[in-house]
Formats: sequence, structure tokens, C-alpha cells
Amino acid sequence: MGTLEGPWEKVSRGLLATTAGMSKALARAAVVLRDDIRQGIISQAPGGQRFKPLAESTIKLRMRGMSKRARRRAQKTIARGAATKALIHHGDLVGSITYQLVSAREAFVGLLRQAKHKDSGESMANLGAIHEYGATIADGWGRGIHITIPPRPFIGPTWDADRAKVAKVFEDALAESIKSAFGLR
Repeated sequence: MGTLEGPWEKVSRGLLATTAGMSKALARAAVVLRDDIRQGIISQAPGGQRFKPLAESTIKLRMRGMSKRARRRAQKTIARGAATKALIHHGDLVGSITYQLVSAREAFVGLLRQAKHKDSGESMANLGAIHEYGATIADGWGRGIHITIPPRPFIGPTWDADRAKVAKVFEDALAESIKSAFGLR
């Protein structure tokens, strides 16, 4: 058996740095997806798909809790044809969209189960699922009222639209890390 010769210490350090670089590249890609999901909600068109407008009853319900001054401003906004934004009543949903590195090769982007709505204490993941897929609440509040919440998907369309972009961000960040680790800049 022969002896290997060469800069093995440098190669070993480079491989370790590349492993750390993979996590950094994954985090960079996850941040891009998280930010685009948030921006999709704010723009009301995640992945280029416009949300269904809010029902008149939802707008009225939201306005009931407003001061007279805020209600007048909201009515002027609605009268100008500007729609009240879906999924942004308090901003809890947008603010709860996050990412976590699960491993050096896997990231989670979305709503964590432990994230709670600040007023109701409801899981933001549950609320997100209701909006992503829609829901029908039968006999709401025990008064025989049926409530239908139409789907307003915000994660799926963004992922579909961003898949190539996220992959490119990951590939570029990983290539940068490898070049740096092996002194190839």
C-alpha cells in the first residue's frame, strides 16, 4: 500500500469549512423564501397569485373594533376602491413566518407550532393552515352560523414560484463557501 502525499491538512480544513458553509448556504436560501412569503402576503399576491378579496362581513367585523376616527379612515380607503388586506389584520401571521435549520441539509420555512396569536393564543400554524387551505366552521358560536373562509394560499404558491430562485441562492452561496475554504477566490 502506498503513502498519500499532498496538502491533506489543507484539504481536511477545507472539507470542514465546506460543511459549515453548507449550513450558511441553506440559511441564506431559507431567508430568501421566508422573506418572499412575507412579501407575498403584504402585496396580496404570493407567488403572483392574487388573494380573493375579503368578504363585506369580514370588513364590517374588523371595523367594529375600531375607533370612530380609524373607522372613517377605513371607510374612505374602501370607498376609493382600495381593498382591505387579507391575512394582515394585526400582522401576527406575517411576523410569525420564520425559518429554522433542521440539520446541515434541511431547513424548515413556515409557521412553527409554538408560535401563538398574541390575542387568542391560537397556534399560528393552525391559523396558517386555515388560510392556506380554507375552512368551513359549522355552527359558529352555537348560533347556527356557518362561516366559510376561502383558501388564500401563501406558502405553496411562493414555493412554486421561488423554487429555482431558492436553489440558485443555495448553489451560489455554497460555491462561494467552497472557493473560500480551498482558497480559490
